[in-house]
Amino acid sequence: MRRLVALAVLALSAACGGDKEASRPSLASATAIDLAEERWDGGFWELRARCPGGRIRFEFRPEGAVALDREGAMLASASLKTIDLQCGVTRRHAVELDAPERYGDAGLRGPVEARTTLVCSLPAEVEIAAHPIWYRTNYVMGSALTLATADLRLAAAASMKHDRHGGKTYSQLFYLPELCRLA
Repeated sequence: MRRLVALAVLALSAACGGDKEASRPSLASATAIDLAEERWDGGFWELRARCPGGRIRFEFRPEGAVALDREGAMLASASLKTIDLQCGVTRRHAVELDAPERYGDAGLRGPVEARTTLVCSLPAEVEIAAHPIWYRTNYVMGSALTLATADLRLAAAASMKHDRHGGKTYSQLFYLPELCRLA
């Protein structure tokens, strides 16, 4: 559980404190980033976007992918190989790894490791963040996706990673029961 909370912290900490832009330009509609093509270039990054809120479905398929949609329209997805944000103005941000742990006591339920669908009732605007999971600084081994309210209250987070050395895939989902319920 601490690993996923740490991933959620990592993704959201940049939203809370890191205004540093990465050397890459802002991306509008950063669809289908191929994580196999990503290399560590001296900094870790995440994609963030402000998107319409409301009733959002959070579809979690272990060892496969996680997808967010609102009224049938795809907002974001993440898998072992791709990250795809399709709402709002998507920006790539630098992430500081030594950012303080701000969400360790968020009261998340989980880890959930079985196929699960959540329905999250959220305010008019949400913050979605997605980032690769790096193995040291050598290669990308998976991805993480977080869903938060506009004031950055964490609603749900999922991660999936593949251990090349052990050959096993790990996937976990965490969520805040006050904002998201099992469908």
